[in-house]
Amino acid sequence: MKVSPSQKEGSGGGLHAEAKPFNARWTMKSAEEVLEQYRKGDFHQRLNLYLEHRDLRQSFMKNDMELPALMSPDLEKKMSKVQALLGSIRYRISRFCFLRQGA
Repeated sequence: MKVSPSQKEGSGGGLHAEAKPFNARWTMKSAEEVLEQYRKGDFHQRLNLYLEHRDLRQSFMKNDMELPALMSPDLEKKMSKVQALLGSIRYRISRFCFLRQGA
């Protein structure tokens, strides 16, 4: 198979003529880095890593079973609004009670 110079360099987005030799140590290091990114990532980052790294899906699922469930971004936003509203109501009630005791 003949490959053009642009394909050898990888700049043309085509096939790479020279494959890098397999290095198990490099693979393990990158797998650990990917798993760490998955643990620290938000909902969308985790989904992207899950879809990109098919070979690590079992590890991702195991990690998800060990950690508490993450909320979806929409639910997280709604929860923060509700918590802010409840905090405001609690503040008003406690302030009202405090003022009534002082009078």
